[in-house]
Amino acid sequence: KDLNNEQTKFNINKGIIIHTLLSYIKFADDIESSINKAVFDGIIPVSEKTTYEKLIAKILSNNKIKEYFSREWKIFNEADIIDLDGKIYRPDRILIKNNEVVIIDYKTGSESPDNEKQLHNYAKILTKMGYTKIDKFLWYIRNDEAETIKVKEVK
Repeated sequence: KDLNNEQTKFNINKGIIIHTLLSYIKFADDIESSINKAVFDGIIPVSEKTTYEKLIAKILSNNKIKEYFSREWKIFNEADIIDLDGKIYRPDRILIKNNEVVIIDYKTGSESPDNEKQLHNYAKILTKMGYTKIDKFLWYIRNDEAETIKVKEVK
């Protein structure tokens, strides 16, 4: 890809913004406060507030996603996990309920086997912490006009 291309720069920036907004949100009713925080932090201009509110609401309304924004989970956004060698990793979202764990990573680029390897690595660390039931998901969020999201379970 031509990283100097204006459209490519725009898409990369928009992907970073979407990722940041999702990192602010624990529960479905956090959309407005996360958008306000992003405006206050200078991440998005006030003029784009409504656009991002609609986009995040659309993402969170996806049937495969909305259950992961409910209050029945203990949620850790961008939380560090450390392997036995002391190396630090930061999954986008970890959810825990009883002994069940869900790991979610957001991607705004194209699909890659490296993304799956990353989730398997997170799961190994969490297994060593004593968790036995771990589900792993990649959420591919497209930055085009359609603003689609693909939920991929990693086995």
